[in-house]
Amino acid sequence: MKPLLIIPALFAAALIYISADRGAGLSTWIRDRDALASSEEQIAHLEAEIVRLKAAIGRLERDPFAIERAIRDDLEWARAGETVVRLPGALDSNPRFP
Repeated sequence: MKPLLIIPALFAAALIYISADRGAGLSTWIRDRDALASSEEQIAHLEAEIVRLKAAIGRLERDPFAIERAIRDDLEWARAGETVVRLPGALDSNPRFP
């Protein structure tokens, strides 16, 4: 009868050790699980950014006016003889859909 009591006692001791050991226990597993979830979320965000950037590259390669549009938007350049009018709050809205 005593050998049967040893197994649950060892199991209980192992559970106590796992919950108390900060270096290799349950708290470490929970912390690592949370870090993994955060990393997976960051990976998904970066993969979406890669897709967006590849689409932008494709537009720059195919559309003859895409480079000019990018220069005008990013560097705020204008062609010689053009007059640029800036309105307050215009940077917050899409110029195509005011």
